[in-house]
Amino acid sequence: MIKSYVLILFDIISNRKNYNINSEEFYIFKKDYKIPPEDTERLKNLSRSLESYRGNLKFVDYKNAEEACEKLASKILAVYSPKELESFYFMAIPRGGLIVLGMLSYLLNLKQSQFETSDQPDQPVMIVDDIALTGKRISKILSNTQSSHVVIANLYSHPDLRKSILEKEPRVKYCFSAHDLKDQARGNYPDTNDYYSWRKKMNKRMGGRYWIGQVDLVGFAWSEPDYPFWNPVTDKLEDGWRSLPPHKCLKNRSIFGILPDESATKDLQLSSAVIMGCFHDEIWLFQKDTQQIYSLTGVAAEIWRVLVSYGNIESSIPYLMDKYDVEESILRLDLESYVDDLLEIKIFKKRDS
Repeated sequence: MIKSYVLILFDIISNRKNYNINSEEFYIFKKDYKIPPEDTERLKNLSRSLESYRGNLKFVDYKNAEEACEKLASKILAVYSPKELESFYFMAIPRGGLIVLGMLSYLLNLKQSQFETSDQPDQPVMIVDDIALTGKRISKILSNTQSSHVVIANLYSHPDLRKSILEKEPRVKYCFSAHDLKDQARGNYPDTNDYYSWRKKMNKRMGGRYWIGQVDLVGFAWSEPDYPFWNPVTDKLEDGWRSLPPHKCLKNRSIFGILPDESATKDLQLSSAVIMGCFHDEIWLFQKDTQQIYSLTGVAAEIWRVLVSYGNIESSIPYLMDKYDVEESILRLDLESYVDDLLEIKIFKKRDS
């Protein structure tokens, strides 16, 4: 459960050519802050996620992924012989599927020609991805595939999703998965009527899915899947919360649009106890250990993005000086103070050696 909501207001006046921080009112903690209704829904989603999954996320590093690919390859070879696989054209669902297919290509001894564009409508096709949650991306790629013999291969998926795809898509002959995901929805909605009411609402809001559930959280070294949720106040699907810190996940490291400086020594990183949410131009950070939520906007959010991307103050200074009209000495002092505060509230931590 979330015990409290603490909003940090950064008193910053800024634009492209002006930069100013009023150091005396840099942080204002407002415990009586009235949360807007759209923010309340975001907090409810976070709270539900923490209760349902207890804040845990299965992290799949490259070694784990290689082992999962070996298991997936074994399941494929139990049905199709190496000779039969030679006739297949292989497609990857970007972008995680490209990594999985690269590993499978070695394990199944695939040829380069099996990745090139197929001009044979009757050629068997195998569609590969890292994870399938609802089947939306599978549906999209199937609509662009003419083959009458299609096979789906994932590292992670729910059995009911695979069953639904096989029932609704006669062209799909097999759905392979290295590991099964578990659905938490039944536990979250123990009353049968509540469960089916939830399913009906979600099917209406998220059309085009083969199956909808509340599966285990899985994140990869290259990507953390999107877990969008419906915000009834904004009447939109919004991006969900992200549990993997940027230093563990390439996708979460690249979402800020800041090119990395690999020559720099990174001595700062986001704490693994922090869950991140990006809503429009606002960044929310939930510290699981302290049960506090912090909100960053404007220049404060921009500085945070740069610090997370570069991992140190020295590399962040040239980037920010190019963007804002500020003296280096002032900027350095502000960044040092900012980092000290983020370390104190356990948003940042010193990088693991």
